[in-house]
Formats: sequence, structure tokens, C-alpha cells
Amino acid sequence: MLEKKHDYLSFTFDYESFDTQLELEMNNNYLEYFKDLLKLSDEEITPASYGKGRFEYLYHLCPGIDLKLKGPINGEGYYTCQIEIKGEGCREIERRGIDWRMFLLRLKTELRAKCSRCDVAIDDKEGNIIKFNEVKEKLDKHQFVTNFKNKDYEIHGSKKKGYSLQFGSRESTQMLVIYDKKKERLYKGEDCPYDYWVRYEMRFFHEKADRVIDDIINAYNGKINYPEKKEVEKGDTGFSAYTTGLLYQLLDLKEDNNYSDENQYKAETLPKWKEFLEDALKVSISKPEPRKNIWLKYENYILQTLPMYLLTKYIESKDYYQLAKENFKSLLDGIDKIIGDKAKINQLNSYLKDKKLELVDKPKLLDLKEEIIERYKQEEVPF
Repeated sequence: MLEKKHDYLSFTFDYESFDTQLELEMNNNYLEYFKDLLKLSDEEITPASYGKGRFEYLYHLCPGIDLKLKGPINGEGYYTCQIEIKGEGCREIERRGIDWRMFLLRLKTELRAKCSRCDVAIDDKEGNIIKFNEVKEKLDKHQFVTNFKNKDYEIHGSKKKGYSLQFGSRESTQMLVIYDKKKERLYKGEDCPYDYWVRYEMRFFHEKADRVIDDIINAYNGKINYPEKKEVEKGDTGFSAYTTGLLYQLLDLKEDNNYSDENQYKAETLPKWKEFLEDALKVSISKPEPRKNIWLKYENYILQTLPMYLLTKYIESKDYYQLAKENFKSLLDGIDKIIGDKAKINQLNSYLKDKKLELVDKPKLLDLKEEIIERYKQEEVPF
């Protein structure tokens, strides 16, 4: 059985402070935010004595996850931040029982973060359907179809280190690397309990990485961009179907045939490749959308999960009665959850700022809570 997993993630977001005296307070706000997001204790967070690269502050949050603050200035004039999650960090997220869908959704909505790199991997630890050398043989025969502009693959490594087959490069927007994970681990002196372990690793960069993350969030919600309509289960099943479909789109191995390179699309897919990919359908990465408010983009998902969203809607329109009537307790919970949390108040204000509405602080939120209670007493809302 194939294992599909997140293997590397990097997100960037704005460092919304121009006042040097407020930097430590701003840093503490971000640390409090990630403590909540990653279920961290204070003892797990280790500040580095110096920054990393072009970032002034570096914090090791837990194994495989680093937070970098106050980095290069972006096009809007803000310093930037980065959360880097390596393979070890991805496993740490799963070990802590954190839901991937909500984790990604919160980064995209609450921090308005953009993904700059996204790696997803498929691990074959059996080799009972198709082996590494069979894949290489098909590539050498040019019996395949790929959506990479450069159809030629590169081979790296050695017999001792293990070989890797690579399409694309770090300078492009996507890569596919197929390599011998077992030999890689043994060469590094690490244990490998498997007789066979080959990894199919798909790497996406820049804007394409951000679109893949959007597609993954949709896949967790049972929505995949197939060429034809098909029902998909939510959760890990949706992620699994999306991942295998993505690999199929990147590499389609063909049966033996006499077609030219340009006409390989006419040949049938190799049956064992279809079996290996669990009869997946090819999926296309979503196309860039016109820029729009990030909260509105994920409105349907946020509505189900974040009481704070109800609060923003109330502030935006005091006549938003129907939503508040149906979710009255959640509306008040939204205030209670953020009223003593500067990081969450900042998140709320980022939305209000986008909407060109008046920003709030703790006293204003307390006044707002009283106003909501009084108004909905008049509407006879039960609470």
C-alpha cells in the first residue's frame, strides 16, 4: 500500500510592524499564535542567538519546524516572515494529532500566508507492482507522457548512494524526483527497516506551490479538479486521491509501442502504472484566480470552524441578523476567545483593515459584546 504524505512546506507572511520598540511584542504575538496552532509548550520553543539568512530572528518551534521573523521587504513595503516545515516537522504535526486541513486553512486565512514551496511524496515500500528500474526503462525508451516542458530527465547519484530520476529543476515551478530512499538512508547511517523503499517526490515552488496548497485544502474537503465530475471522500482519502492523481498528471508511463515521442499520448497507459496509482484520475493544478480577499475565498470553510469569522461579519454589517441568530453563542464565543489574545486581535484587525473598517481593541470588543447581547435580547434570541 502506498503512503502519501506532506514532506516539506514553506509559507511566507507579512511582519506588520515598523516600530523597532514593538518588535519583541510582535515576535511574542507570533510565538503565541504558533503555540496554539502547533500545540506547543513554552519549553519547546528555542530562540536562536542569531537570525538565519536574511531574517533577523529565528525560533526553533519543535523538531523540523523553524519560524523566521523580520526578513526581506516585500512589494507592499512590509518585512516578511517564514515558517519552514521540513519532513521531520511534517511528521511532528501528525504526531501531535493536528488536522492538516485546519492547519493549512488557518495559515492561509489568519496569517494570510502564501506557500512558496510545497513537497508531497508517495512512498512505495513494497515494490510489488512496479520497480524503480522498470520506471527508468520506460523513460529511456521515451514511452511516457509528462507535462514538463523539458521531457528529458536527469539521473543523479551512484550505486552506493542510490540513484534518482529528476524532471524539472529548482529554477522552474515544479520538479518530480524518483529516488531510492532506502539507499539514501543507509548511506547517511540511518536505519531502514524495509527491503524496498522508493519515493516519488513532487515539489512545487512560488505561485504554483500556493495553488497546490489551495487544491489540497479542497481535496481534504472532497473537491478535486478532475476532468469529469467524480465523488471523493473528505479527509485523508481526498488528499490521497489528489496526490496519486497529481503524480499521474506529471508522469504517465505507456505500454510498449512504436509511436514517436510527439505521439506517445496515443498509446495506452501501462496497466501496472495504473494499478500502482490505484486507478487514479489525472488532476490539473488550479489556475491562478483574480486576486480577492483571502477571507472571502475560504468563506464556506471558515464559517464552519471559526467563531471569529462570525464576529467579523457582525462588525462588517450590523444587520447580519440571520447569521447571528443561527450562531448566537458562537458569535459571543468569538469575542471571548480573542479578547485577551493580542495575536488574535491582530488577526481580526487584518481582516477589518482589508475591508476598510474601524479597528478594534479590548475595550471596544467588550462594548461590542454588550451591544450584541442587548440587540439580540430585543430579537428574542435564546442564549
